Amino acid sequence: MEFEPGLCGRHQVGNAVLAISAALLLKEKGYSSIRAQTLVEGVNRAFNPGRLQKICDTPAIYVDGAHNDEALVKVAEFVEEHTGRPRCLVFAVMSDKQLSSSIHRLEDCFDRIYLTSPSSKRTAAPEQLLTYFPKGIWIEKPIEALNTARQEADTVVVTGSFYLVGEILRSLL
Repeated sequence: MEFEPGLCGRHQVGNAVLAISAALLLKEKGYSSIRAQTLVEGVNRAFNPGRLQKICDTPAIYVDGAHNDEALVKVAEFVEEHTGRPRCLVFAVMSDKQLSSSIHRLEDCFDRIYLTSPSSKRTAAPEQLLTYFPKGIWIEKPIEALNTARQEADTVVVTGSFYLVGEILRSLL
């Protein structure tokens, strides 16, 4: 079996291995008659909107709804391994989220960080976002932040909130 996973990120390889192992175990126990080709197609065609979803090639633009430390670290790992500089981050988060270790990982990955605010009553205020990224540049409207970033970078990543990702996707697609 030869796989070319449809989902981006090293962590998705582990997820695919787990899914394949579970399917094979179920088949071995007689609970499933899944074919090997079906497993390959499932892994290769897997798609999860808003999770390291590439929406543009030039510049490369990725959106990911990562909204906690673990997910943001996975985004940082992907960016470091698979994207080129210069890189810009477009970031927003909800006010009730507490982020810590992921902030430094993200900060190190990007040459410039744009902070913004999607349409939600829960969105963190600019002052709160600036505590996470003191050198961040505030641009109120997400699509304006993205358009500014895409003029400066080879890679742009939009992350921190599914609200932000959803607003960007609705604006572009």
